Amino acid sequence: MLSLRVLVPPDRAAAVLDALRGLDGVLNLVHLSAVEVAHGHDLFTADVDPTTADEVVESLRALHIERPGAIVLVRQDRTEVLSTDDDDIGYWDASADAIVVEEVVDEARENARLSATYLAYMAAAGAIAGIGVGQDQPVLVVGAMAISPDLLPLSAVCVGLVARARHTVAVGLSTLLAGLMTASLSAGVLVWLARAADVLRVDLRDNVLTAFVSEPSLATVIVALAAGVAAMLSIERQAASAVGVAISVTTIPAAAAIGVALGLGDWDRMLDDASVLALNLLALTVAGSLTLWVQLRRGHSIAGHAMHVSPRQARPQRSTRPPARQ
Repeated sequence: MLSLRVLVPPDRAAAVLDALRGLDGVLNLVHLSAVEVAHGHDLFTADVDPTTADEVVESLRALHIERPGAIVLVRQDRTEVLSTDDDDIGYWDASADAIVVEEVVDEARENARLSATYLAYMAAAGAIAGIGVGQDQPVLVVGAMAISPDLLPLSAVCVGLVARARHTVAVGLSTLLAGLMTASLSAGVLVWLARAADVLRVDLRDNVLTAFVSEPSLATVIVALAAGVAAMLSIERQAASAVGVAISVTTIPAAAAIGVALGLGDWDRMLDDASVLALNLLALTVAGSLTLWVQLRRGHSIAGHAMHVSPRQARPQRSTRPPARQ
């Protein structure tokens, strides 16, 4: 369930009340008059079923409530206390498949922005993956994937493409590329310094376990497409931390391999690694964008179905999605 909070001037309260009363999926509606301290505005609170959240937002937007922060939706854990004889939990949970467009777009805007912490994580991931590629150690590559946050700007690019938000696409893409360049440079500098100090020997020709990062193939595309689907589903379900490792298998190893080849001065291999990374990014973006587009269209069908179920069937179920964000 989502918690809705609306602050409006007293002269707009009647319109808001009428709008919320006329919507399915708005439960436990509460109206408190003139309780906001700074301006004396009225406060409305309610529980909103995720399947109808977009319709609620559109109805409120139509009232032109322009004050920043006047309309807020908050996802929360919910424990519903039921009677001991009420065991009708239902079989199909439509709310678990519902997407709140405002929530996804807001998440994308936040994830698209560049930060020093993001670059630091990418540098660390690139250094670890660079050693892993250079020493043909997949365990180190997996460790680098675990700390790489490149899923976040990638998801922002996909959301921006579907929402036709060009600024979000541009910012997300620049953040993603800046992070991957940082990872490559980190790997390259580390390998160059290690070889200069004669503490590390790297011969990529002997790689067997990590050779996939420089060999574009149909399998590479299939993995990237599957990872793109998982990436967007994880963002929609607020489970990015668990899926981010799988997404990075298509980005961080290739980015680190570019850096290693750069540190070795192996230009031909660097071009091969760059082609693998570009192919993976394209497949990730296409799969993620298509997944979101399908989910949004399917979400309208889910919402339409939810409006026609019986009141007993429509009793809100506890969401299976965790509220934590990466």
